[in-house]
Amino acid sequence: MSTRWEVTSFSVQTSTADGRSDALYANGRMQVPVIVVIRAVTEGTFSPYQLTTAELQRILLVDYHNTASEITGDWFYSRIENEFAHTLTGGRDPAQPILEPGAQAVFLWVSTTRIANRNIGARITQPNGTIITTNSSSFNSQVTLTGMTPLSYNTNNVSIRREDTEEGTWRFDIVSSGTVVSSSANRWDQDNYYITLDNHQVLLKADVYGYDATGSQNGVHSDPRLANSFAYYSEANMNLSIFYFWPVGPEATKAVGAYRELNWTSSYKFVANAFASIRVNQTRNALCLTRMLFVGGSNALWGQEWSMDTWFRLYDQFGNSGDFAPVIHSKNTLSLENRNMRSEGARSEAKL
Repeated sequence: MSTRWEVTSFSVQTSTADGRSDALYANGRMQVPVIVVIRAVTEGTFSPYQLTTAELQRILLVDYHNTASEITGDWFYSRIENEFAHTLTGGRDPAQPILEPGAQAVFLWVSTTRIANRNIGARITQPNGTIITTNSSSFNSQVTLTGMTPLSYNTNNVSIRREDTEEGTWRFDIVSSGTVVSSSANRWDQDNYYITLDNHQVLLKADVYGYDATGSQNGVHSDPRLANSFAYYSEANMNLSIFYFWPVGPEATKAVGAYRELNWTSSYKFVANAFASIRVNQTRNALCLTRMLFVGGSNALWGQEWSMDTWFRLYDQFGNSGDFAPVIHSKNTLSLENRNMRSEGARSEAKL
């Protein structure tokens, strides 16, 4: 049999200095905590009682002025903390409440898509069916949250910078009856492009859509070294250009390129071992794209060209976002444009 208990203290507060108010961007992603503090005793004995995890789950956030209405719709909350900042200063670790003996605190994470103020209270139902709220003669507290206009990112406040990153060589073989009869070293060239947010905002992450995640999803070529690529072009009738993106994160080493064979005669074939091990993500808080150029070869050797309709959604530390698409010029260089805005005025060129 479960223990019957009753509430002796019930209040809500924020993690800010005044404990009564807080603000967040109205982007539907940023969360701020509303901290519900509760203290209970065993019914009839007045012995302190600690609510179980399941019992604490009964706590709901409600409209302070209409406690029958749970916070839903354009204001909503979760019991799970997400990855974005919880304060407008960029912090993720809200202040912990100072609790009286026997009290328990529950953090509920509030988000909004509405630019407005909202007065929030809490509600819980005791085992005897009595509904307890923070708007009553016994317990009276509320917090006021303010939804602020979100930041919107576009090519006016996002930068793309090209870096001449590294060079190396790849091996071109002529093979006769399974034996390499000739081998030469050809050059490869790596350019990294770094996309960052202006005005000291931190790029937290990027969601990328429309790309080859495995190296076998482009519909033409299958090679694990094509993973994370979004375009494959034969440039200047002989060189191969491959374009990649890399998830935001620490510096890493990636295997890129392609293995290609071309049967020239019944006895001879050309083999392109066009791969390289490269470094990416050398710039913090940036989305890294790479153009790999493999010099030499031919259109026949490299095979059919392909490209995908790739676009990115960039997020700052607060969950504000903007949608962009990479633009490839002359099968060689990259720029950035606002998604679905195919005009020069919406384009941001790489800053060299």
